[in-house]
Amino acid sequence: TRIPFMRGRLDAAVEWGEEALVYARSVGMRQEEQITCAFLAPCFWLRAEWDKAAEMLDQAPGENFYLDLGRAELELIRGDPDRAVTLLPAHDVIVGIPYLQSSVLGGRVRVLLAAGREDAAREEFSDWAQAWPATPSIWQRSGTLLVIDDALAALGDDALVRSVYDEASGWSAFVEPSGRFLGNLALRLDLVDEAERHFRSSLEWAERERCHVEVGRDHQGLAAVALRRGDTAEAMQHLDAASKLFEQYGAKLYLDEVIAKKLELQGAGSSDGSDGVTIVAPEPGATLPSGGGAEED
Repeated sequence: TRIPFMRGRLDAAVEWGEEALVYARSVGMRQEEQITCAFLAPCFWLRAEWDKAAEMLDQAPGENFYLDLGRAELELIRGDPDRAVTLLPAHDVIVGIPYLQSSVLGGRVRVLLAAGREDAAREEFSDWAQAWPATPSIWQRSGTLLVIDDALAALGDDALVRSVYDEASGWSAFVEPSGRFLGNLALRLDLVDEAERHFRSSLEWAERERCHVEVGRDHQGLAAVALRRGDTAEAMQHLDAASKLFEQYGAKLYLDEVIAKKLELQGAGSSDGSDGVTIVAPEPGATLPSGGGAEED
């Protein structure tokens, strides 16, 4: 399950994972069943199949920090960051195993930062920055980077961001879901052309694999690229595309980010459409889709 997932082949990851679950259950391998459930859940939430992801986490036997991170991630994306924080595993649940420690810390940093708890995120990021370099293999190192996600570009110093970018760029052919992550690092380093290349590569992957929310996040990245080049009109087009996807698939965390950015670019006023750009936002009190993904129009 892990190998096709890291290669960006989600259909194969789901197929192999479901076969692994059947086998693990048939012979009573509870730990393998638990780990497989934890790895299958992201395959579903990447496709905005929230209910399937939650079901996979809930049916896992016992508890471990991967399951806690998954539940926190689901709550975060769907718009309840405070609850997401309460679901996080403890900071010190893993000690002495750098790969697992950097996964726990990376997940905590991402959620804390997105929930607006920047001071706490920065404090734990320093611990992550010490644990991650000792993580041994490509698969483990890349996996922990996908967990911390855009928090690394936001919190890392220039030397760390450059070091990770140089290393991780060499993995991109083997870790296909890493394009957006690399795009964020490239933007942080002012490598605008490289950032665009990474975001467009990620967009192609996300469209192929039917990762609708990831498509929207890639449009967010391309909007940031356009803004670096002073092209507000192109940025707004990407933000429009992103907001429609986030609203359709119930990704409130990212929808709120896009609405805030569009209001900022439009001078804190909603467009009347005369400039060709319209803010897509839910009506007051509206409920975003919460489960199972949405059907294409």
